[in-house]
Amino acid sequence: MKKKKQDNKGFTLIELVIVVAILAILIGILAPQYTKYVEKARKAADASNMDDMVNAIKLYAADGAHHLQATEYELIIWFTRDRRIINASCVPINNIYII
Repeated sequence: MKKKKQDNKGFTLIELVIVVAILAILIGILAPQYTKYVEKARKAADASNMDDMVNAIKLYAADGAHHLQATEYELIIWFTRDRRIINASCVPINNIYII
């Protein structure tokens, strides 16, 4: 009979395949949760940025050196596809025309 090698220190192919399969299952389960977490963080950042813009407009209105008409305003923001702000403007609602 042949003797088995006694100092086998590596992993078998089956063990490696099982580990890879378990990792694939875990990634399949966790990836949707991660994307939900990222989207929630983006929404929180967007809300914080919007709050900062509103506060900047309030500070501008409270400054005595500027005159801001007392009316309702709409904040218009232009974004790039990767969610960076290109431009923002604050205009009175009665001056907005829908085309």
